[in-house]
Amino acid sequence: MPSLIHYEGWDSVSAPSIPAGWTVGAQLTTTSSPTGGINPLSNPNVLAGQPSVPGPIEAATYDTPDSASGNVLVYASFNIAATGTTQVWGVFARSSAYPVVVTSSNFYWATLSPTASTCELYAVVGGTATPIGSVSVALSSDTWYQLQLSCQGSTISVTVVNGSNGYFLDASGNFISTATAAIAVTNTSVTGSGYAGLTLQDKGASGNDIYSDEWYFFGYGASAQGGPVRALPIVQRARGRGRVIQPLAVRFGTPALPLSPFSFGIIRRDPSRPIATINHGRVWLQAPPPVGVPAPIPFAFWKTIRWVDPSETRRRAAPGKASTPTSFARPPVPPVVAAANWRTIRALDTSELRRRIAPGRVWLPAPSVVPGGQVYEGWTQQYITSVSAPLQWGTEVFLSWTSDIPAGANLVYQVYENDALVWHGTSPYCTLPVPAYTVRFDIGTVGFTQQGVSFASLLPPAPLLQAELSWLGGTFEASDIAGFHVYGENSPSAGINYSSVLASIPAYTAGIITDGFGYGNFGFGGFGNASGSYNWTSGALTSGRWNFAVTPFDSNGNEGTAATTSVTIVAPPGEPAPFANRSRLIYKYNQSLYEVTLNWNASPG
Repeated sequence: MPSLIHYEGWDSVSAPSIPAGWTVGAQLTTTSSPTGGINPLSNPNVLAGQPSVPGPIEAATYDTPDSASGNVLVYASFNIAATGTTQVWGVFARSSAYPVVVTSSNFYWATLSPTASTCELYAVVGGTATPIGSVSVALSSDTWYQLQLSCQGSTISVTVVNGSNGYFLDASGNFISTATAAIAVTNTSVTGSGYAGLTLQDKGASGNDIYSDEWYFFGYGASAQGGPVRALPIVQRARGRGRVIQPLAVRFGTPALPLSPFSFGIIRRDPSRPIATINHGRVWLQAPPPVGVPAPIPFAFWKTIRWVDPSETRRRAAPGKASTPTSFARPPVPPVVAAANWRTIRALDTSELRRRIAPGRVWLPAPSVVPGGQVYEGWTQQYITSVSAPLQWGTEVFLSWTSDIPAGANLVYQVYENDALVWHGTSPYCTLPVPAYTVRFDIGTVGFTQQGVSFASLLPPAPLLQAELSWLGGTFEASDIAGFHVYGENSPSAGINYSSVLASIPAYTAGIITDGFGYGNFGFGGFGNASGSYNWTSGALTSGRWNFAVTPFDSNGNEGTAATTSVTIVAPPGEPAPFANRSRLIYKYNQSLYEVTLNWNASPG
């Protein structure tokens, strides 16, 4: 498997600066605003070639030679926004000098020209470029093309991939779905380890019109390796997800008051409420005492009773008698008082001759309406007056709060964790599993009959702490594809670290192919192939723009081109950095002014 020597996305600096470790020509610079609607493959920068006359060949050389005896793979992606007189892209390897001098150095050089419509391979010795391979090809503007130069012993090959569809340039000048090399020759003109880089030539265009992004430099192992698998998994989605990012604190009041970024555990109260007391500091409160006498049982839980007309007498007709004597006529049924307050009444049939006690079923009267006729329904936080600092008991977290619910109001509490309803009940406290990451709890009240109804849509959207990547891949990338490597950054916008694999996702379980005709999705894998869906979720991240790459690899471990994407994370700051005494909060007391000053360090992130 090739080992990465260096990756350059040109994103670790602010444009127009050049990253450390590079020597570039005078007409090369970075930019975050390419023209023609071109989007960088990795944000925010690309390398741009300034058009000039006569339009010299400008080179960018990386300062570290390979340690693989010249057995290397170097490639980069290129694009143009507008066609000029002469425009040429190129990558080189085994350079005898740092920085490379086109007119005097030794190196192998692969070029691709959108103006000349050619792909060429040169052996440059002492500055004299000798063509050793060529293919005619029509190229489009506003399309990323990846140009690969592979040097393994005396086998020198060039591969071109169309980034818009992942097709390969073949030796006849056509882009096809099967992985292939455009040029493959045997040549021994340049040998041994050397430097690598890229070249840009732009003549006659206006503005920044020629660009490069995503430069890779690999070293092969001792044995010969196959070419890289087909590039570019199709990233469908990159988004933030997962646990929300506020310290274990609770929003409360109407409107909700966000906690200060550094007020970890400080209990605050809505100043618009009648009581304006603020309890300062972080406190660990004991569990509240058990709930006292339970409130009146809501009507919905009342049981059915049997009701008997006390005036009823057992009236059984004498055997053989056809009618009941007048003296035994049933007294009138007593009227039902306040019928509007009764629920279901099953009346007796007064025409019955057989006078057996036939008790009816009634529901007891409904509870009286709250004075004033107010209807307590829907989600509100106006009755939550304070929230205690969360306590952890083993694997559970204990939440408690106080409220000023009006007497007789038929309300219950709801608790949401990261906009998901996780608890409801009448007690002013609850226990929940300790979350894996920092989360946000929302506590409020709803009408009794709505206790199981989620009002998450009324809550503000939760911030996102994790990155979730989803992509399409499969045998359309390579017939022997084995899986995908996920790469990321050590810190936001620091550049993707291709020396450390964050995750290795197998393409198929137990080697069972699950795409192809009749499987997978239709329309993404190219004619005759299909695609499978894959996803990966990161751990908790800090705030910033995080870049990720998904790279396919084959059964021999060869990696293809990475598909890159980015996710913006908005996380709260962590705890303040500790002082030398390990304390995170210190205070000073001024005896003359009777003032206490609290101090804490900035959050590390």
